[in-house]
Amino acid sequence: MGLFSTGGGELNGVDGAFSDYEWTGEFYIKDGNGQVRQRDPKKRAPLYFNLHVVKDGSSGPVIRSIYAGAIDEWNISDDGKTLEPTLGPDQMLWGGTEFATLITSAVEKGIISASELPDPETHPGVPINFEFLMGRRARFGYVPILDRNTGEVKTHVAKKGKNKGKTFKDTTPVVLAALGGESVARSSVAAGSKPNGKAVPAWVEVDDEAVAQLASRTLVKLVARAKDQKLKFNEVTLEATKALKGNDLKAEVVEYLSEVENIQAIEGVIINLGSKSRDITLVDSFLD
Repeated sequence: MGLFSTGGGELNGVDGAFSDYEWTGEFYIKDGNGQVRQRDPKKRAPLYFNLHVVKDGSSGPVIRSIYAGAIDEWNISDDGKTLEPTLGPDQMLWGGTEFATLITSAVEKGIISASELPDPETHPGVPINFEFLMGRRARFGYVPILDRNTGEVKTHVAKKGKNKGKTFKDTTPVVLAALGGESVARSSVAAGSKPNGKAVPAWVEVDDEAVAQLASRTLVKLVARAKDQKLKFNEVTLEATKALKGNDLKAEVVEYLSEVENIQAIEGVIINLGSKSRDITLVDSFLD
């Protein structure tokens, strides 16, 4: 992957959506009354990706600071969403960090494709931005944090509470599975705030007509193959994600099919908005 150089918590088993993030040098922690506060970590100017996840059925986000490297190697945009390199146009994010682990898991589980990632190797000097992740649903979990130099599992000793003095493994969030369905987080990110108004890197030109045509073909095939030629609306994005694995337009097609209005516009497709599951079927002529 050309983005990275080689070198049991609140999200454990949780289904939810990427809702927001910011690049920062400040580490987020939760204090006793549940409010999020900031503190400066006592180490060399680290760079953190502060991940926001809205769990299914919850209105507020879980925030987790994820180590991503050294902050003095990057300029951060005013809105905290974009990194610009300071060491050269082909500068990469550090490999072997918790952030690298998260993004690698997201690619491996199909929630994003490698083609969506900013790639300094093929597009030197491109800003590093991950707004295309917003609104995408996943099942989250944790894996142990490995030391970048030794490969050994990092640990810490509890300094207070009932477990004071005990040693625990350090862990970091990962994507365990990509999930379909509607997301409460999707509406919180305006299309215009994404690069080019689309869920793709700024240097990629996407043919909207090609997305619509591929979405149409994909949905018709999915419904035709479904049990009783019927597909529930909340199954569409997951099935499309699996069907389009490896396709460069997968993310755009999945996002397109997450909107009822787009499905209604597809020829031969019927969506029953009067049913609880909003079943999707095909007109008879499309079942041959």
